[in-house]
Amino acid sequence: MIEIDSAHNPCSIEKLQFASATGGTPNWSRWRSGPLHDVPGVAVINMDAAAGSLG
Repeated sequence: MIEIDSAHNPCSIEKLQFASATGGTPNWSRWRSGPLHDVPGVAVINMDAAAGSLG
């Protein structure tokens, strides 16, 4: 499961945690605003940092 958000969205966290609990491999791609927190069982990707490394 892939979730892409520009803000810290509690509904997204619930979906991602459910995907992890049921054996999925959830990835959360975040960009722009709000805090960026680790979520157990979820790969969190900071798109702003990734884009900045491209030059």
